[in-house]
Amino acid sequence: MSLVNSQDRGWAFATAERVTDGFSRMKQAVVAAEGRRRAINRTYRELNELSDRHLADLGFARCDLRKVARQSVEQG
Repeated sequence: MSLVNSQDRGWAFATAERVTDGFSRMKQAVVAAEGRRRAINRTYRELNELSDRHLADLGFARCDLRKVARQSVEQG
């Protein structure tokens, strides 16, 4: 004799599948966010290596580099 009838088992499997799908989507979001963070940091480091003169020629102030790097990555 089964302790769980077939309807209960179906519900449990469906719930487990939804939870697994949720974790999968969450993992994908975390991986994507980590990729964006790395790209922003790489862009910031590259911009920060420029001299103040080069930054001025580009129209950037050193204090704006984080914002510029973030916008650059977000716009693609």
